[in-house]
Amino acid sequence: MVVSVQQIQSALTRLSLEEKQAVRDFLDDLIEDQLELDSGFKQKIERAKKEIAEGVYSRVRQPQPDR
Repeated sequence: MVVSVQQIQSALTRLSLEEKQAVRDFLDDLIEDQLELDSGFKQKIERAKKEIAEGVYSRVRQPQPDR
């Protein structure tokens, strides 16, 4: 079954406020999980942890002079 965005939007208008909030919470969680947990991101975190443990810093921020 293929559902278009327009069909989903139409269905959402028929939901109660409580149901809309539940859908919003679901989408927030889904998007957050996809952004945070993709395999590339996990690999970068693990590599950075290893480099820090070894004393390797690829970037060091320099303090900005007060203006």
